[in-house]
Amino acid sequence: MRAEKTLETQKAKYPMFADQWKTETAEERLNRVDESVRLSVQHMRSHQAALWRQARRALFALPEPQRRVLTDEWNGNRWLPGSPEYLLDFLRGKGIGLPPEQ
Repeated sequence: MRAEKTLETQKAKYPMFADQWKTETAEERLNRVDESVRLSVQHMRSHQAALWRQARRALFALPEPQRRVLTDEWNGNRWLPGSPEYLLDFLRGKGIGLPPEQ
């Protein structure tokens, strides 16, 4: 039953003859690609922001002296890239339990 539905969907999606294909103009294709890229970049930025929020939440859940020591160590290490993934890994490596994502 599901296979038949899939076949019907594919038949409707892909016409049998070349002259039945819906063609798009170059401008339509460029607009579609631009929108896809825009959405992809926005998704990545949102993901990065969520990771930064998670890392900051973990840091600010610590007592002030421990937070200061970790922050100084993180800021003083020039070999660590300033990305949220590395900060989260740094905190995990120090045995800091991370709060769940919200």
